[in-house]
Amino acid sequence: MSISDSDPAKEPNKVLFEDFNLEIEPGTSNAIVGESGFGKTTLFNLLQRIYDPLEGSVTIDDQDVSDLKFESFRKHIAVIPQNGALFNDTILFNLQYGNSDATLEEIQEVAKKCKIHDKII
Repeated sequence: MSISDSDPAKEPNKVLFEDFNLEIEPGTSNAIVGESGFGKTTLFNLLQRIYDPLEGSVTIDDQDVSDLKFESFRKHIAVIPQNGALFNDTILFNLQYGNSDATLEEIQEVAKKCKIHDKII
């Protein structure tokens, strides 16, 4: 796969990856680490469909992510970006982002386990 950055603020059509293949086994936890400029953010952006590759594809279980609804695979992937970001919304919205079906009680329980409940209250 050749991946070109489509961010116009950067060099348009600059090839970032060439002949790149990454396979991650189901049920495993993995980390992508490397120096600045290695492509960690680009991999995240491709997975989240912030932009699409100009050539090649990004697949999950042999399904092109461009054919999937974001909600259908978001529940199965956890990505921890190097820069934390919050939405300009409520704390509840931010906590519920990873699972939009979570109840208030479930979110409060997780917040307690993470030792942030009291700080939020």
